[in-house]
Amino acid sequence: MDFPRHVRIGADMPKLFCRAGMVVALLTASGAGATTYYGSWTVGTTTAVYSLTTNGALGILHSADLLDGTATVTRGPDQASFVHGNNVRSGGEGLYAVGRTLFFNSNSDNLFLLGNNVNVANNSIFTGICFGSLGASCGGYQPARSVLVAYAYEQNFEYTPYSGIVTVGIATVPDPAVWMTLVTGLAAVGAALRRRRAAVG
Repeated sequence: MDFPRHVRIGADMPKLFCRAGMVVALLTASGAGATTYYGSWTVGTTTAVYSLTTNGALGILHSADLLDGTATVTRGPDQASFVHGNNVRSGGEGLYAVGRTLFFNSNSDNLFLLGNNVNVANNSIFTGICFGSLGASCGGYQPARSVLVAYAYEQNFEYTPYSGIVTVGIATVPDPAVWMTLVTGLAAVGAALRRRRAAVG
């Protein structure tokens, strides 16, 4: 029996919606992947330029959500860099992500550290940046709610008090692989629709 055109199209719509749903799911999974935030902070003559990679979670971020951290700290003629920092952590409710922006709330109860520790003469030397809060300072020398930028902490560091909520970093545009997935998925849906129309016609 030859069904009217609109009946045949309607019968195929569940398949098209299923395909579109799979594309949307794939895009969602890609978009929910790792997110890298970039920022810089200068205190006195010491500047830290850093990146923080998270698992893509939004809202409050804890240490388990932080995947990697890199930084270059410059103090006058001296410079120290690291990748895959071994002291990247956050506790409490201070660090959180909204959209593509990373914030830290100084009124929280814990720290956000993005740094690297190296043992020198049985001393652990920290290089990086630390956001202290009302509930926890970055070290014995700093008051609560201060930002510390360190080039070999215990030797070369500077800090400054702050208050309220500060921007820690901004995420980059989506990775090219995510854009490619988006374009490929939309093209696949469009091609399926064209094939169906051609078959019905």
